[in-house]
Amino acid sequence: MILALSSALSVAACNTTPYETPLPVDPTRDAANEVLAHALATDTPAPESVEIATAVAATLTAQPTATSTSTPTRTPTPKPTHTPTPLPLTYPTIAYGVDTLKGEGWKRLEESVIGATVVWTGTVSFMPMFSGDISVDVGQDHGWRDVTLIFGDDKQREQLKTGDFIRFRATVEKLIVVWWNRRFEVRLSTIELLEVRHQDSEK
Repeated sequence: MILALSSALSVAACNTTPYETPLPVDPTRDAANEVLAHALATDTPAPESVEIATAVAATLTAQPTATSTSTPTRTPTPKPTHTPTPLPLTYPTIAYGVDTLKGEGWKRLEESVIGATVVWTGTVSFMPMFSGDISVDVGQDHGWRDVTLIFGDDKQREQLKTGDFIRFRATVEKLIVVWWNRRFEVRLSTIELLEVRHQDSEK
């Protein structure tokens, strides 16, 4: 019987190939197999996995993906413009310009005066016989400084006498200046008499 068992073992040994020799037990592999089996057997991740996932999520939150945001164009608020109301042109304004300005300064004043509409008051000081013009004293108190009204309507001129007080609207047509003695004449046209008070009626 012993011989028979020995023979059987010998035959089995002869029929076994070298590749089928059983490998020694690897404790590391067994431990890994156990961890894998544990993972497959439960839905709860290991604490280490939770910590890693939390750290990754925190990193992603701390470093958001950069996005391009266009800056809206700011439209400036327009400031309200203020146009000052021009002051009425007076005779003293022109006289002051003659007394103080020269060169380009006077030229600019003259350009702004020509064509301006004025409303002045004064006294008829001279009425030539052979002319449609009359001279008016508008308070300049100067014999060399004249204001001449050029009438296009004889009917208006016929209403007037020397010494009459008048209030009128007119357009500055020309300035005539004699610079060496500062004498000047303001010539007005497009005359409209607004008020006439005769000298006789005031007595």
